[in-house]
Amino acid sequence: MKITILLIAVILVVLSAPVPSISQSLHVVVASGFTFTPSDLTIHVGDTVKWQNQSGFHNVVADDGSYTNGTASSSSWTYTRVFTSVGDSRYYCDVHGGAGGLGMSGIIRVTNPTTSIKDNMNQPDRFIVDQNYPNPFNPSTNIRYSLPQNGLVTVKVFNILGKEMTTLVKRDETAGFHEVHFNASNLPSGIYFYRVQGGNSSQTKRMLLLK
Repeated sequence: MKITILLIAVILVVLSAPVPSISQSLHVVVASGFTFTPSDLTIHVGDTVKWQNQSGFHNVVADDGSYTNGTASSSSWTYTRVFTSVGDSRYYCDVHGGAGGLGMSGIIRVTNPTTSIKDNMNQPDRFIVDQNYPNPFNPSTNIRYSLPQNGLVTVKVFNILGKEMTTLVKRDETAGFHEVHFNASNLPSGIYFYRVQGGNSSQTKRMLLLK
């Protein structure tokens, strides 16, 4: 009889225990001027991101259309979203930005708590060069690319006349996802091009430096 009463008590305690929140951490992204800060944010599955509009006529729109806070507004609005799956989620302000990292935009990188970004991604099956982000930028930006196999990789930046300005990468790299940071603090405003070459594959994309 005592054992039965004890088991019932344990069951009642378990059933009455509070259910843990889905969200593990809260991350704040501020919309101000013509930028989201931070524009590149890495979080864990189950985390919540809260966008806050401090100044300007802005909104938040996902590149894939999966979420938005609605039409742009100059009021001091907030918008929250819980991210429940691994992967990159890009977004933008449809007044001052665009999909693919154009203008006022940002990216949320969702990872599992115990693994790195690369561990959560499948091995790439083809050569891909992403649009740099942010774009336009001042004075720095990031360039991401994926390699389906090991090999020599070069990443170079050219001005609008085709003159090489700098070599960001020239080395052997393993298959997978890579990222390089480009600081253009010593360059004037204008249109530039970056070319990523890996093996027999090469892609060139345009970026805009605004100071």
